[in-house]
Amino acid sequence: MSEQQQISARVLAALRDEEAPWLRRLAELIVDEVLDRRVAELVVAEDVLKTLDACLEEQVTALTIEKQIKPIFTRERARAAESGERLHEAMRPETGEAILALLRQPFPLNDKIVKDMVEQGAVSNLLGRVIQEAIVGFVSKSKKVPGLSSAGGLMGKLGRRASKGIVGDVGRGIERRLDRHVTEFLDQSMARITGKLAELVLSENSLKMQAKMRADMMGKAFKSRISFYHDEAAKVSADDFWALVPPLIAHNLARPAIRQAVTGEVERFLAEDGERTARDVLEELGNVEQVQALAVEAVADASRHVVGSEGFEQWVGELIWSATDQEE
Repeated sequence: MSEQQQISARVLAALRDEEAPWLRRLAELIVDEVLDRRVAELVVAEDVLKTLDACLEEQVTALTIEKQIKPIFTRERARAAESGERLHEAMRPETGEAILALLRQPFPLNDKIVKDMVEQGAVSNLLGRVIQEAIVGFVSKSKKVPGLSSAGGLMGKLGRRASKGIVGDVGRGIERRLDRHVTEFLDQSMARITGKLAELVLSENSLKMQAKMRADMMGKAFKSRISFYHDEAAKVSADDFWALVPPLIAHNLARPAIRQAVTGEVERFLAEDGERTARDVLEELGNVEQVQALAVEAVADASRHVVGSEGFEQWVGELIWSATDQEE
């Protein structure tokens, strides 16, 4: 073995000594150097966008979903089914109570949204169908209610007419005419009916009822098994759902408004904290020690991997050969 090879072997042995503290100390020095630099030196608005473009590129996102996210959901569904955990176990009791307290608070709805919703053709048709069937059904069966056919007023007249021919050709004719009259009535009155419905939905009493219903529904949801929600979600094709995510992210990340918003937020952050050190910002957040410990461990692990690689061994050998050649 040549002298250069002997030197290289001793250097590598010292660097790869697991008990030697130098590697961790080197990691601490690197992390300290980074933490003591100004935030503006570490964060550049344009670089943030470039990083997002690289990490959220459509094919990368699709591959991440396929290889990482979907398997996580599959394993979590199996774990939830096996454990039988209920939703309320995923939070502290006081957190659950705080959520229910928020839901019990009535909050005003947007008038226009409510009116647009109840005035939709589908809603109007459904409401009209329910009213029509209720009226026709009530009148058709009114002869079974004692005293109704002899009652006065509109109901009495409807009851007497229905009782005379609800069975047989005459009865069916009356029912058809009644159905037609109800339809005409609904066609002429649906605007007033939907308007009244919107008014009721927006009323103070209705808002209180809605708040109570929300809280009651959430209270029941808390008692349900988490696996139940996994099973319900599984009724929708997971492949179809996840296929929508990559193009949705890519489309929005490419929008000028989104890109301007990202760079704008980074620039605002730098304007406020850019001249402060990273250590100072983390100390204000109260987590500098945790971040430092994680960073040191990560750098030390990466350094061990590099030092143990063949490429590093070759580089050390070349460095020593170059140094000894220059001495000669």
